[in-house]
Amino acid sequence: MIQYAAGAILAEKTGLSLGTNPQFMNSFLPTTSTIELTDENYFDHHYNPEPNTGYLLNGFFQDGRLLCDHREKILDLYKLPEPKKSVSSCDAFFACRLGDCLRNHRTYCSMEYIEDQLITSRDSYGKVYVTSDTIDHPPLVKLIKKYNLTVYQDSPINTILFAAQFNNLILSAGSFSYWMAYLSSAENITVYHNNKQDPLQKRNAWSYNKNVKFI
Repeated sequence: MIQYAAGAILAEKTGLSLGTNPQFMNSFLPTTSTIELTDENYFDHHYNPEPNTGYLLNGFFQDGRLLCDHREKILDLYKLPEPKKSVSSCDAFFACRLGDCLRNHRTYCSMEYIEDQLITSRDSYGKVYVTSDTIDHPPLVKLIKKYNLTVYQDSPINTILFAAQFNNLILSAGSFSYWMAYLSSAENITVYHNNKQDPLQKRNAWSYNKNVKFI
């Protein structure tokens, strides 16, 4: 989604057509001068595009200069459908990216962070939903039972759209959780803090919302 947004913003700026179909790319390359854009050089061309030049995007582009400065345009690209299920303003959604944590790599989440948030905030919420890439991890199963959490497991896009309805979000770091917050109007957003590794935090891509709390 971020890659597509980077391409769409650049296409609007340069007047070029945005193509995501491999057949389009194959016909486009032999006849046009092209430059490959990565995380290192995207913004050089974003601010000063080359005339009569096409671009191939090959990066993550998880940068505040794109995601914060062009927030309204990007939101226009991703119009939310009508929610299939309504939630209360006092409900909360908890996204736990634990796969890395279980490999002792705490870039995106930790069990301590999860339980700390439940201890301090569970009584202030109504229904609390939880999703995870490791929903059957025994310590997480124990917390689900202890704090009466409702498991929500669906496709990635449906999970993002469902979470975007909530006023209270407790999130892992990383792009999956980022989109839940980015598409929402949530007033209370808590994010696992690790700006040494997470590119969204390291590149200040979360600063679009002053209510984001890093813990």
